[in-house]
Amino acid sequence: MKSIAALTRLVLATACLGAATLAQAQSFYVAGTAGRSNWSDLDCNSGCDRHTTGLRVAGGAWFSRVFAAEAFIMDMGTARSSASSLDGRLRGRALGAVALLGWRGERFDIAGKLGVASVHSRFTAAPTSGWPSESKRSTEPVGGMMLAVRATPQLSVRFDADVMTVALIGGVFLYGRGADVHTFSLGASYAF
Repeated sequence: MKSIAALTRLVLATACLGAATLAQAQSFYVAGTAGRSNWSDLDCNSGCDRHTTGLRVAGGAWFSRVFAAEAFIMDMGTARSSASSLDGRLRGRALGAVALLGWRGERFDIAGKLGVASVHSRFTAAPTSGWPSESKRSTEPVGGMMLAVRATPQLSVRFDADVMTVALIGGVFLYGRGADVHTFSLGASYAF
């Protein structure tokens, strides 16, 4: 019973801290981008397709001219292996949060990103694969950068670069620490 009460107090304290932090925000924004994901470190002998389409949706707030925080959902696409023993597809998706440190100017915003994400990876084996289908969740660090150029006071063209690791699956498909996925995407951001 004590653990439920402690958990309830922790949730309420976190909610109050979050509300106080959001009350200090200078502006809120939403962003959507699409682009290219490049999967490195795939452990396959031949026939890898490491280049896929990546999608990213985010919402955040600028708290000053140099600091922002952002929550995001990312689909890193599907990498393909056609090696004889490991024929199949590996898909990566992430839900996370990043801190942005940079500069918010009159015509553009530029910032580095550092945060953490819950990454869900799924290997879907082809009928000829020697390895079964499998999925895994892991918590991974996220790094990257963002550049937004304003077209109007509210609408910006936005470029994102993100790097994160998709978890090891089965100890066979990827190297020991997983595959690094570099996603470069272009889209739009709208400020409220």
